Amino acid sequence: MHFENPSLYMSMEIDLNEVLEYVHEHIPITCHFGVQLANYDGSSLEVSAPLKANINHRNSAFGGSISAIGILSGWALLFIKMRELGVRNKLVI
Repeated sequence: MHFENPSLYMSMEIDLNEVLEYVHEHIPITCHFGVQLANYDGSSLEVSAPLKANINHRNSAFGGSISAIGILSGWALLFIKMRELGVRNKLVI
């Protein structure tokens, strides 16, 4: 991974807002989903997004949004775990 801010790389305390800012900067479409990183307990990450920003013409969640948010959830969890472990690699999904 390449981090412009070294404190983002090796911080033992995980700041989900800082991670979300990184995600928004490097994966801009996530801003449109309204994604929030709500809770991280060391083994799982709670990710949420409002239905209103991700609704389809049938008034249900758009499949593309669900898929992208699911992929983002996995990426974000791995990103956080790699930081905790001090792994300095690029993460691409």
